[in-house]
Amino acid sequence: MLRAQVEGERDVHVFAEMAKARMRTRIPDLVEALTGSFREHHAFVCRIRVERIDQLTDAIVQVSERIEIVCRSRPSRACPAATTRSSSTLSTATAARPNTRSKQARR
Repeated sequence: MLRAQVEGERDVHVFAEMAKARMRTRIPDLVEALTGSFREHHAFVCRIRVERIDQLTDAIVQVSERIEIVCRSRPSRACPAATTRSSSTLSTATAARPNTRSKQARR
């Protein structure tokens, strides 16, 4: 929803339709909650925050990839379960946003 607002969408019904899971049953409540005055300066601040979230997510990806490389080069006892834990965390973090850049561009 934030990305849609930053990109210029202002129709609260469009936002409400983006609801997932249990929130789908509360679309009328969402429409009411989303009705307001989200203006260009709000979009500007929101855009800065979304870009920062993307930067941090990219940094997490890079650090996680590096951890996996280091763990693969060491005996299995050197990094117990770190690869599994970071991979599941990574997939959760990156699923929240679209992949806007290639892996090569992030390096």
